[in-house]
Amino acid sequence: MKDIKKYLEQKTPSYEAGVRLYLKYGKNRNLVALFQRGKTDYNVRKLNSVLKYMYLKYEQDTNSKKAQEEKVKQENQPIKLEAAEETTAEQEAEDTEAPAEQEAEEVDFKEGLTELTEPDDRVDEASLEPLYKERRALYDEFNFLFHNKLNAQTHIEERKEAALRCKEIAIKILPEVHNKLDAAKNGEKVVPTPEPTTLSEEEQEEVKKKIVHAQKMISKYRKDDSKAHLVEKWEDTLAELKASIA
Repeated sequence: MKDIKKYLEQKTPSYEAGVRLYLKYGKNRNLVALFQRGKTDYNVRKLNSVLKYMYLKYEQDTNSKKAQEEKVKQENQPIKLEAAEETTAEQEAEDTEAPAEQEAEEVDFKEGLTELTEPDDRVDEASLEPLYKERRALYDEFNFLFHNKLNAQTHIEERKEAALRCKEIAIKILPEVHNKLDAAKNGEKVVPTPEPTTLSEEEQEEVKKKIVHAQKMISKYRKDDSKAHLVEKWEDTLAELKASIA
């Protein structure tokens, strides 16, 4: 990941070099297809944003792993009984507050996410209005979740769901809508986004079972650093399952 850091530190980084970095570290096939279509102002902004997020996540994971290793190291140190001192009430209060502060840091789901601003690129054409309306709704949804769900007052499970949805909007759905707008402005025929299919009660129950299974797999693989790549895969699956019955 050091090569991504060097790339981001450059004043005018090469778009092609950035694409090669994403092909090296990235896993999202939609983004790969987007970046390989060529250099555009939007693609450059999106590429830099995604690489920055990837590096920040890498730093966060690395720091978290180091902190965990240090904690284990301290726990394994032998206790010298002769050096023990009586714990004061003030010290007990500090010890009680420390884990809460640590937990608050570990569940900062805003890490790597920023408020989105819709670009001012509207063209007064009736045929484009449905796409602008779809894009506006996505920006509104993202910013609502960002400001109202990703905060310490919200239950941790809600924050997890909101963070996954924000990432899905920013990394997958919005680029697709922007590409449709670009294509429509160039006179190409654009296939509208299909309306969501209504599932039967039986189908919804089956999806809910799959959601529970996906959540269990995420929880299982999070305990094993060697299976970290599977966590992302199951998180994507979970987001798709939840979207299908939203």
